[in-house]
Amino acid sequence: MGLPSGTFSSAFAGQLEVTFTGEFYSQSGGDWGSGGGRYLVLKCRVVQGGTELAVSYIKTGAPSSTVTLAYPGGNTAWTVSVAYESHSFGGPAIVGVQNVRAACFLVKR
Repeated sequence: MGLPSGTFSSAFAGQLEVTFTGEFYSQSGGDWGSGGGRYLVLKCRVVQGGTELAVSYIKTGAPSSTVTLAYPGGNTAWTVSVAYESHSFGGPAIVGVQNVRAACFLVKR
């Protein structure tokens, strides 16, 4: 599974909104809504250097997340990434997530 990652940088300072989304699916008998411990979780991170600035999660039942941070400008590089965190299926033959996206929106001051 290929998951998105990239770097955000801008000369301008402002409020940075980072939105993570994905389309979770199951086939061949899987039903996310029936309980039974079925889940798939992706970890979404915003990092500067080695410092984690924000962490959020998207998962079955909560397929989007937005974090808002004060971006300092000056072309400061922030890494935005999505990674596999955990799963439990207990029955479905095919499960997954598609169209995983990480999008950055800067509102300049």
